[in-house]
Amino acid sequence: MSPGGAVSGRVVDGLRGLPIAGARFRVTGASSANHGETISDDHGRFRIAGLPLMALLMDVEAEGFVGRRALRVEPPARDFEVTLAAGRVVRGRVFAKDQIPMNDATVRVGKRETRTDPSGFYEVSGLAPTNHQLVVEAEGYMTAQSKVVLAGSRTSAEVDVVLVTGGTASGLVLDPTGQPVAGAEVKAFHQWGRSYRAETGDRRLTSRTDDQGRFEINGLSTANWSRYTLRAQVNGRAESWSDVFQVSEKEPRADSLTLVIGPGGTLEGLVLDPDGQPIEGADVSLHQEGMSARRDRNPSRQSKTGDDGRFRFEHVGEGKWQVAAKAKGFIPGRKSGLEVRGDSRREDLLVELTAGKRLEGQIRDRNGLAVVGANVRVSSQRNRVSAKSDVEGRYVVNSTGDAPYDLYVSAKGFAGKSLRNETPVDGRIDVTLDRGGSVTGLVVAGPDDSPVTEFQVQLIKKVGRRSHRQRNEAFRNAEGRFEVDAEDGDYDLIVRATGHRANTITGLHIESDQPSEPLEVHLELSGALEGWFRSVLGEPISGAEVYLRSLDGGTENSFERKTRTENDGYWFVDQLGEGHYEVCIFRRGKAPIQTRSWVSVEGGRIREVVFDPVQPATLAFDLQLPPWPEEIKDRRRRRQGASVLIESLDGHPLELVRERIDGRQLRRPHSRR
Repeated sequence: MSPGGAVSGRVVDGLRGLPIAGARFRVTGASSANHGETISDDHGRFRIAGLPLMALLMDVEAEGFVGRRALRVEPPARDFEVTLAAGRVVRGRVFAKDQIPMNDATVRVGKRETRTDPSGFYEVSGLAPTNHQLVVEAEGYMTAQSKVVLAGSRTSAEVDVVLVTGGTASGLVLDPTGQPVAGAEVKAFHQWGRSYRAETGDRRLTSRTDDQGRFEINGLSTANWSRYTLRAQVNGRAESWSDVFQVSEKEPRADSLTLVIGPGGTLEGLVLDPDGQPIEGADVSLHQEGMSARRDRNPSRQSKTGDDGRFRFEHVGEGKWQVAAKAKGFIPGRKSGLEVRGDSRREDLLVELTAGKRLEGQIRDRNGLAVVGANVRVSSQRNRVSAKSDVEGRYVVNSTGDAPYDLYVSAKGFAGKSLRNETPVDGRIDVTLDRGGSVTGLVVAGPDDSPVTEFQVQLIKKVGRRSHRQRNEAFRNAEGRFEVDAEDGDYDLIVRATGHRANTITGLHIESDQPSEPLEVHLELSGALEGWFRSVLGEPISGAEVYLRSLDGGTENSFERKTRTENDGYWFVDQLGEGHYEVCIFRRGKAPIQTRSWVSVEGGRIREVVFDPVQPATLAFDLQLPPWPEEIKDRRRRRQGASVLIESLDGHPLELVRERIDGRQLRRPHSRR
C-alpha cells in the first residue's frame, strides 16, 4: 500500500497463468466497512485508490473460479499477483414427470444460484473441490436435494433431477368474528415429535392471504413420514397454528384449513433477585414450548426490563409458553408452562434469578508475570461463562454456578491448560500457564509447489509410548501458511487436504525459547476410486453402502473407509495411497430374500484393485447386478454372474471380473472404531 493509500496488482488463472478479466475486487476493514471496489481489465490489472493507511482485507472473486480469497493488505505496498483456481462445475437438466423439461426452476449449490432454461438445463460453476449440496426448487413441486462430490479427479458432475409434484394446503385466515384477514403470512412447518421446524430448502412454503383471507401453499412433501402444521401471523395480532395434517400421493390436497388470529393474550411480570428486588436491564425472551429457541428468533419476543424490573409481551398466541431471563451477575432462569387462551392476560409472572457465584483469579506464567488477554472459560453444572484477563492478568466472573468448576485457559504464545473439578479457595482459582512454542510452515502441492489454500493441521504429542492429540486446526488462506501454538514437547504433525494424501512429519521438537524453522509440507495428489452403481437396466442405485479395505497388511475384515452412492449411483473415495484395495458395495431393500437386518442379499465385491497415484488417472468402476430371480426362495441357494467392469476414465477396459454372490456371506462390514 503506497503512502497515497492505493493497492494494485494483477489477477491470473492459477493453472495456465493467463490474466483474468472482469474479476471483482473489494477492500474492507476490520468492521467490514467497504473501502473500495474495482474490476480487473482485459490484462488482469486492477487498482484501488483512496484507502486508509491501515491493515485491510481484499476479497477477490471471478466467474468460473473458486470463491473469494481474503488477502491481507498492509503497508508497505507491494504489487499483488493474485492467483485464482479454476472452479468445478455441476450441470444437468431438471425434468418433471414423463421427462418434461422444467423451465425456470431454481438450482442452488451453496451460495451460488441459477435458473433452468426452457430445455431444463442448468450449470453452476466456480465451485470448490469438496462436497456440495444441490437444491432444486420449482413452484408446485417438492424440493429435491442431492449430495454432489467434486473432489479428486472429478472436476465436473452431471446431475439430472426429476421433480415430483407436491401436495397442496389451502384454506382461510379469519379473525375471531369470522371476518377474513388480508395480508397474513402463512408458513408451513414440518412436525418432528412435539416440535416444529421449517425446512432450509423449502423457501417456497410460504403464502400470503388475499382480500378474502384465502391462501394456498404448494409443493408439500407427500412422503408417508411428512406431517405439517401451518402458522399464520400478521402485525398487531397473535400468531395462530393449525392442527397437524398430512398429504399423500393418494390424497395430495388438504383443503378447508382454517386459522383464526385474534388480538392474542398478554404476559407481563417481574424479574427479581433472591431478595425479591427488581433487576433492571435483564434480557427476557418468550418461546413457545416445543419450538426450538434457535428457530424462534422473533424480535417481538425479546424484551429488556426497566428500572422496575418489569417485562411485557403482547399479542401472544394460544398455547403453552416459556419466559427466559438472564442478567449480569445472575444465573439464567425461566418460567415454563404459561398457558395462553384467547385474549387472556397474566400480569403476575415472577422470574426469580439466583445470584451467581463470584470467581476470580490471576493468570501468570512460570516466572510470575501476568498473562494479558488470556481467554478463561468456566463451566459448572448450571451454566458456562467466560472472561478475559486484564493488564494485571486478573479475571473475574460473577454469574457462575456452584463449585466444582472446569476451567480452560488459553493465550497467544502459551500452551492451553485445562483444570477439572476445581474448588476455589476464598473464591479464587489462579492458573499458571507454560510458555508454548509454535510451529509455522507452508503447505504446497503439485510439480510447481503451488500453495494449498484449504487444509487441516493436527499436532499429536508423544509422551513415552503414548500419543495424545494436542491441537487440530483448519486453515484457509491464499498463501497456504499456518501457525499452531503448543506446549514444549515432541510431536508428530499431520497435514490433510481434500484430494491429497496426508503427510506426516515425525520427531518434531517444540521449545518456547527456541523458535523452530518454518516447515514446507509437500502434499502429493492422492489416488482415488470412483464409480457408478446401476442395475442391469441401467437405472442408478442410490443410497448403497460402499466400503473400502486395504489388502496390503490391513486387518482382516476391517473396513477403513465408507461412503454411499448418490442419486445418480455415483460414489467417490479419495486420499488413498498406492496399493491393493477391496471395494464392497451393499444394498438393502427390496430383494425377495431378506434375512436378518445385518445381512444384505444384494451386493458385490471387487477384488485385487490396483492403482498407482503417481499416474493421476482415477479408476472408474461400473458395477451392475442382475435382478434377483423371483423363483429363488431358499437363502442357501447361490447364483452366478454378477459382473464388474473395471475401466479407466477414457473408457479403456482393464479387467473383467466375475464374482460369486452368496447372501449368507454378504454381511454388513463393521468399521473399526
